[in-house]
Amino acid sequence: IHPWQDIAMDFVVELPSSRGNTVIWTVIDLFSKQAHFIPCKKLPSAKQLATLFISHIYRLHGAPRRIISDRGVQFTAKFWKAFLELIGTKQGLSSAYHPCTNGAAERTNAMIGRYLR
Repeated sequence: IHPWQDIAMDFVVELPSSRGNTVIWTVIDLFSKQAHFIPCKKLPSAKQLATLFISHIYRLHGAPRRIISDRGVQFTAKFWKAFLELIGTKQGLSSAYHPCTNGAAERTNAMIGRYLR
């Protein structure tokens, strides 16, 4: 396994507005624990998420082997699934009521929320 092959992602929502941004998209490499924190004005659609992914993650690290996320509408949308198939990335979705499947992102989000709220 190499850095940025397996990543986890999630959103921190309902944050106090900062320059119009109320959401942070967290993307964490499960190997190195390196993370990117991308501010967003609101929760992005699946198409907007794909654009953010290309400009902030793919551009720097290439296509990951696997992405783990919760079952948010962005991550379960047909567009997002087709995008992942196009770049050759497998998707892992955490089980409902079992968020520890995406524990790296959930722990990071909790820490960010504590500092920013």
